[in-house]
Amino acid sequence: MSEKPSPPDSADESSDRTADGSKSDVTGPSTDSGTGPDSASASNADPPTDSDPATGPDASEVSFRVEVLKGATAKFLMFVVGLAGSMYMARAVGPAVYGGFYLLLSLAQFAARFTHGFAGASQKRLAETDTPNGEILGLTLGTIGLNSAVVAVGAAAFAGPLREYTGVADAPLLAVALFVAISTFVPMQFLLAGTGRVGVTNWIDLGRTAVRLPLQLTLVALGFGAAGMAGGLIAATAVCVPATLYCLGVRPEWPSRETAASVWSHARWNILTNLTGKAYTRFDVFLIGALVSASVVGGYEVALELTVPATILSNVILDGLLARVSNLASLDRDVGPEITRGLAYSSLLAVPVCGLALALARPAVTAVYGPEYASAAGFVAGLGVYRVVQTQREPLNDAAKALDRPDATFRVSVIALAVNIVVGVPLVWYGSALGAVAATIAAELVRWVLLHRVLAAEGATVSRVPTQVRSQFAAGATLVVAVLAVRTAVPVATTAWYGLAGLAAAGLVTYGTVLLAIDADVRGVARRTVGDVTRAARVARRWSVSAVRP
Repeated sequence: MSEKPSPPDSADESSDRTADGSKSDVTGPSTDSGTGPDSASASNADPPTDSDPATGPDASEVSFRVEVLKGATAKFLMFVVGLAGSMYMARAVGPAVYGGFYLLLSLAQFAARFTHGFAGASQKRLAETDTPNGEILGLTLGTIGLNSAVVAVGAAAFAGPLREYTGVADAPLLAVALFVAISTFVPMQFLLAGTGRVGVTNWIDLGRTAVRLPLQLTLVALGFGAAGMAGGLIAATAVCVPATLYCLGVRPEWPSRETAASVWSHARWNILTNLTGKAYTRFDVFLIGALVSASVVGGYEVALELTVPATILSNVILDGLLARVSNLASLDRDVGPEITRGLAYSSLLAVPVCGLALALARPAVTAVYGPEYASAAGFVAGLGVYRVVQTQREPLNDAAKALDRPDATFRVSVIALAVNIVVGVPLVWYGSALGAVAATIAAELVRWVLLHRVLAAEGATVSRVPTQVRSQFAAGATLVVAVLAVRTAVPVATTAWYGLAGLAAAGLVTYGTVLLAIDADVRGVARRTVGDVTRAARVARRWSVSAVRP
């Protein structure tokens, strides 16, 4: 339900990169001053002043727009590759086994929230000026080791219930292995994002996907089912952890008391927020698994996968937002414009995805995953709406954390979880599994309202619905009308996969055309992004030429 994570098997939570437990999966900066496509980077290290062949292009020469584009490109490639893999695996194992794997993964992710919450606090401290990075890394690694031991004991004690709930025979062993993998990789990605290297974190995620999918597909083809899906994710994650540490470029050191106290002052609230946030994030999965069946969970997860593109841009913007707002706040500068700029573009992709989900849910899910999953159409439409609210709420959550208000984000998470339980349980018990999605949307709206109040109390003037978002809504409405009109007039548009793909592409072109026509700011960002990419290419060419000269 923070982040409804992009199906966690693809990156656990590269959307979890916000470290807040909001609904988003892994579940991550220049010359301007925002976190949207026009913003600047933040790091606790000053950028080099020259384009030195030894160090690569000058960081100041590459704007945050280029970082966003690189990160979004990596995430889109991950989505395409991940979707192809999930298509095969979902069809090969069936809804029950597919849902059982995701129940197991959701449990491992929930258990990992302590380490993720701690790493989120470490990321914040790393983004600030004059912080001992080596000590922060050492402290984070030590926390991961201690928690892995605790989870191993817990899995052994509750082995029977784990097998019964998930339907996976090797659930205890797989749960521990998944926990260790997730609890190591995601925190290291948090730390790397805290240095401002947003594009790198996403490309490492892409590398993990490239390793994971062949392994999973091979193991599933050999008949290992849920164990094969888990094994592929575990092995790929283990391969990519060293790459993340190498890119981080920091040697772990024994932390001082001052460093531990500094991180813990933020972590104690961030951990609680992560635990309640993940319970909230995956509450619908836990609820459907408990009150309905693992098969329906399988349908829910394929719907979640189809709506992943909605969060591609927002997750990249989020990676830079926390670091940038933390840095500005530490300098006593106004953070309101920064947050508003992030909000202005965080739903740029979520709005058209929502429109397509509402107009093409059933034909899309059956074309991609087969008739076995036709009942997931309602989930696709509901999660499309959820993604829009999610992408408007997540920047607020990260901004509140960056302003050292983890206590407030925790209280908001508790209230949202309570709303989810109070509304969701009766809707699912007396109605259908779709009630879980409806409850999540309601809880997310409550969270959005409360976080705006938290930021206002901190003196940050943040627009509730920026002008650019209103333009996106108008363009999205045009998309829905156009797609439904063509679908009605040309039946083949949804009965053949090529017709469906063409219809979706036409809808996206309509959305983009209308948006560029009605919003001058979007046109300006588009022009500047093209210019930034051109300049970045020139800088890279100059650097490569100078690097090879004797």
